[in-house]
Amino acid sequence: MRRLIIAIAVASLVPTVSLAAHDDYKGRGGGRKVLMEDINLDSNQLKQVRKFRSETRKRMIKTKSEIGLVQIDFQEELHKDKPDKAKLDKLINEIAELQAEMTRTKLGMQVKMTGILTPEQKQKILERMDASAFGGHDRRPNDRDRGGSRRHGDDF
Repeated sequence: MRRLIIAIAVASLVPTVSLAAHDDYKGRGGGRKVLMEDINLDSNQLKQVRKFRSETRKRMIKTKSEIGLVQIDFQEELHKDKPDKAKLDKLINEIAELQAEMTRTKLGMQVKMTGILTPEQKQKILERMDASAFGGHDRRPNDRDRGGSRRHGDDF
């Protein structure tokens, strides 16, 4: 029973974060591409966006790999005849810290991205986010039943 409870706790820690900005249901990068076109990024801004995304993807891939390795260590410890609770707690904390690092990476990219935008571009993004949040065309079809919500990825 104890193992089952621990296994359930660990399963809830498994990250569901996709790389960098999320790709939406329009296809790989479809919504992001439309957004970039809508706000009319200049060539310098596009170059910076590509650089930020590349840096972020590399960091996210590395961190996700580290999480996977720690999860393997956790499973190995969990399957021992007498798992060491202190070691399990340490591994859980490592996973949580790595997940926090992923969140910091994503949010850091958002800050960098908004830092290169003009006030007009920021306004367009805010308008699009508001339209999405209040039932605009950017909602996923299955969100209608739940009152709708803004898609991840439209906020950089």
